[in-house]
Formats: sequence, C-alpha cells, structure tokens
Amino acid sequence: MSQESNVAISSFREAVGKAIAQQRKLLGKTQDQVGERLELERETISNMETGATSITIERLEELAELFECPVQRFLWHGEGSKQEQAETLAGMIQSVPPKRRPAIVRAVAEIVRALED
Repeated sequence: MSQESNVAISSFREAVGKAIAQQRKLLGKTQDQVGERLELERETISNMETGATSITIERLEELAELFECPVQRFLWHGEGSKQEQAETLAGMIQSVPPKRRPAIVRAVAEIVRALED
C-alpha cells in the first residue's frame, strides 16, 4: 500500500473516531460506560476515538445502536447536499429532549446570522 493510501486511511480513521467521541460526549457517556456496554476495555474505546484502531462496520453498527443514531453520523464529515446536511442536523438533535430543541434552533439561527454578515 502506498504512503498516500496509508495517510488517507489514517485520516479517515481519525475523522470517524472524532465523530464517535463527539456523539459519545453529546450523550454524556464516558469511555468506560461505552466500553462496558460493548464489553470492551476503556483503552479500546479510546483507541477507536483517536483513530489508532480500525473500526469494523459491525462495531459502527453497535455504536450507532448504543448512541441511537444512524451509522452515517460517524462517516459523514460536513459535505454533501443541503438535504443531507439538514438530515444530519435533524439526526443530531434527535437525542435532545423536545422541550430543549428550540434552544438549538435559536443557536443555529444566531450562527447563520453571524456567518451571513
């Protein structure tokens, strides 16, 4: 495998790991809690989140089930159509209690206004 391929794979693993860590933190779960649910050591969870370890599709499916989100959440990194981006945002707030979602909408509206200026 070429050095360029190795760099791309490493970069992809890191991006997926960051997405997993972000989703875990969003739900207020610790690496220990995730490891316990998946019957893995905390160090294994840490290695997945830093991209030090490759993650199988089966493991991504387990994480998606645990975090109650689509697998695509871990694979999508901000690109795509407006529809895909809207679906990603909708999926992100799905785990937030309905009464708190308006605060997220207001925050996003403020960010949009700031970026338009």
